[in-house]
Amino acid sequence: MKDSIPTSAEVKLMLHRCGLSQSDAAAFLGKEDRTVRRWISGEYEMPSENWRSLCALCELQDQTARDWIERIKKLAAESDGPVTVNIARTDEEAHRLRYPCAGALLAVVRRLVDWLPKDVQILPMHRDLDPAKQEIMRLREFMNR
Repeated sequence: MKDSIPTSAEVKLMLHRCGLSQSDAAAFLGKEDRTVRRWISGEYEMPSENWRSLCALCELQDQTARDWIERIKKLAAESDGPVTVNIARTDEEAHRLRYPCAGALLAVVRRLVDWLPKDVQILPMHRDLDPAKQEIMRLREFMNR
């Protein structure tokens, strides 16, 4: 974890890595939107305690992705069919999982996509659709490759 004052470029990169919009970051850190904009523009320096909070979120996301990978590998070894992982799509669902917003949880999914072995295929699932429609969507996606 970095204790020094981050540059504006580092702040912008960390927000992207954490999946936080400027307003999400402001809410997460208890700041106003314009303060976050000023950190990103370089007009203000981000205080080190706020930087540590972002770093802690990033570490939590990394650990969550590693944990999910282990669970997915275990489930895949025990199953003949696909493994389903439910992902929060709303901020309320993300809050229940200790994340500041849905974007922060989607950043974990980005890590999964990057870190999973290449032989593991990730297919989007939509809870709002019935299984038959989901299967049609998967087949269309497969055929369009």
